Amino acid sequence: MLKKRVICLRPTCPYLLEPSSSFKKYCDYLVLATIIVQSLVLPYLCFFFKRLNAVKDGWLYMLDVIFIFGLYLEMSTAVKTHKKTLMKVSEIFIYKSKLFTTWVDIFSTIALEMVASLMGLDSRSMNLFRLNRVLRVYKVFWLIQRAELNVWICYIRIRLKVFWLIQRAELNVWICYIRIRLAKYFLLFSYSIYFASCVVYGTTCFWKCSRYGWMFTAIYSFIYPQLAFGNAVVTDGCPITPLFTL
Repeated sequence: MLKKRVICLRPTCPYLLEPSSSFKKYCDYLVLATIIVQSLVLPYLCFFFKRLNAVKDGWLYMLDVIFIFGLYLEMSTAVKTHKKTLMKVSEIFIYKSKLFTTWVDIFSTIALEMVASLMGLDSRSMNLFRLNRVLRVYKVFWLIQRAELNVWICYIRIRLKVFWLIQRAELNVWICYIRIRLAKYFLLFSYSIYFASCVVYGTTCFWKCSRYGWMFTAIYSFIYPQLAFGNAVVTDGCPITPLFTL
């Protein structure tokens, strides 16, 4: 006899997915891969590229569609609570709307660059409005935190035992817990450094590369226009102001 695994809990529309179904897990992995790609690619494209061509735009919007599809699956998946399993769409929507992470997901799906284009901003500034998608990276660290918690609970259960035979299992679980914590903080610090590096590059060479950076040059020229540009010397496309020569 073949084992049957339920994917949908309701055979009629609107369909409700089983939270532990293989299809739901596959979609979760697909959405997670999309989030990782976006969180790595978007800061680089937004800060290092002056203009995104149609091909890059198409790929980015395709990733958005995958995430929106995953958000739809989250809203149409049954929720198992301590008291009961929520099977109605209205109950699931009310339960999800109380979660702060749901609103973060919704905000990250808004194409803010379209709003920026209606405001008449240039393409270079419009790219910055795409960074709301980076907020989705919290799901990666949330999954790591969840795995860390599960391993910690397993370790506590083993500690409650009194048999010396399980000391080796306790040691293995503890080592696994340490590895997960190290991986979590390594990824957190690595991504923070990567994102901060992109921001620093953006403040230095966003609109026009200069020896001081466009932000310092703009502020300096606004406060001291004659001193900044009156006696400026241009060398290799980089303005040299009297303040730098001093």
